[in-house]
Amino acid sequence: MWDTFASGASEVLGVLDREPVHFVDLDRGWSDIPPLYPAVVVGVGSGQRATGGADVALTTMIDPPAPWVSVADLDTARHDLDAAVRASPFAAVTLVQLLRLGAGRLVEEGLALESLSYSVLQGGAEFAQWKAGHSYPSLGEDLQPPVLAEVAGTELSITLNRPDVHNAYNRAMRDALCEALAVAATDTTLSVNIKGNGPSFCSGGDL
Repeated sequence: MWDTFASGASEVLGVLDREPVHFVDLDRGWSDIPPLYPAVVVGVGSGQRATGGADVALTTMIDPPAPWVSVADLDTARHDLDAAVRASPFAAVTLVQLLRLGAGRLVEEGLALESLSYSVLQGGAEFAQWKAGHSYPSLGEDLQPPVLAEVAGTELSITLNRPDVHNAYNRAMRDALCEALAVAATDTTLSVNIKGNGPSFCSGGDL
């Protein structure tokens, strides 16, 4: 898996020198794309044939069979997709290769691939440019503990407790979560229930 990911990463890095999006007419037939093909493949057609492994398949058919996607106007949809991919080609190609490589893998392998892809994107120029164009309020230190833990009988209840930022995961939450889970690691009779305070369980890494 790791050799595949490394090969995929090198292919993604080359996307900036190539066309990042490729449109194909699926009604004329199309062979399945290689997993590491460094472009977003958008198929267009009647919706009655196989998608040939295209990353997105567009049709004007009403209620087409999966994985076809119904759109009101093909030209508009093509234009919008082309513009979105070209605005962030590195992220777009990383996404489709992650989805290709992750298909059919074990959950643990899929999570590892997703984590690696996320880390690569966070260290890239596209994310830095996006972040520079967004402002964030200064939240300062959390006024409440980032994790709440309580043992009742044989259950350890752990609550992610940063509801104002949808329980975004930061260093303080990581440390507190490890401390709480250490209790379960030393007492194997405990069952563990983890939930999020507020409307979201966890919104992911704190940007």
